[in-house]
Amino acid sequence: MAGNQLPEDLRTLIDIYNRRAANYDDSWHPDLAKDIISWFPPRPGDRILDLACGTGLVTYLASERAGTRGLVVGVDASPGMLEIAKAKATNVSGSPRNIIWLLSNIDSEETFQREELRKVDAFDIIYCCSAMPLIPDPPRTLALWSRLLRPGGKIVFDYPTERTTTLGLLVHDVPRALGIHVPFSWRDWMKGQKSLVDAVEHAGLELITVTKTKSYVPEMELRPEQSGEVFREAIETSQKNSELAKPDVREQARETFRREFEREAQKNGGLFTDGHWLYVVVAQKRKDEI
Repeated sequence: MAGNQLPEDLRTLIDIYNRRAANYDDSWHPDLAKDIISWFPPRPGDRILDLACGTGLVTYLASERAGTRGLVVGVDASPGMLEIAKAKATNVSGSPRNIIWLLSNIDSEETFQREELRKVDAFDIIYCCSAMPLIPDPPRTLALWSRLLRPGGKIVFDYPTERTTTLGLLVHDVPRALGIHVPFSWRDWMKGQKSLVDAVEHAGLELITVTKTKSYVPEMELRPEQSGEVFREAIETSQKNSELAKPDVREQARETFRREFEREAQKNGGLFTDGHWLYVVVAQKRKDEI
């Protein structure tokens, strides 16, 4: 997977996640991984594909459930994230003997032609946790993934809801408004649960459930005049390496953020309700499909 062969947006995302790798688990992601597994747990002996496995949060939990008779293949495009995942092998309860790690692009036809995946007859479950919003064309990608499932096999993934949040403003809406290229477009694509239902159907899968989760960060009701404080804190912490933090962009970004923040507050009775809510989707390959 040579760097010069990768799409520009994917190279950007790999750089972002390489930087995030060391601190990725110091967030809400471990809680989501536990929930994903508890909502749709593997069975002993299951063959599991964990796409965008990152630091192995879902991978190791799935490995523990599948046991030594099972198999888990974790795939991620970020070397930094996979390095963290592999280093956990001596510190977790999952058996490293039933885990295979692949450095590869989860949205590429070439990935799914690799010998490590082709030699698995078919997977029982495919998980994709915290990565589907980075996929440009979810229906196409879901159809690609479904080829690796046995009939009746499940795909489980999450997706941010359509609600406007400070995270959505900072990483998507404000950069786009300023003409800054964003390597993902979930805010354009996500219009509500129907977007997910349509994606599953267009991929030829059968929808089982779509569930809205709790917020994975503390919910807050913010007044419009707090927008400057919220922006400043983000630029000094979570967004310190973003384009919005650059000196020649920061003031214009702050004003754009304030305007969008206040607009959203006006639509909701004068308060901006912030959080991070997700939809969790469970779909299956039709049992009569070969």
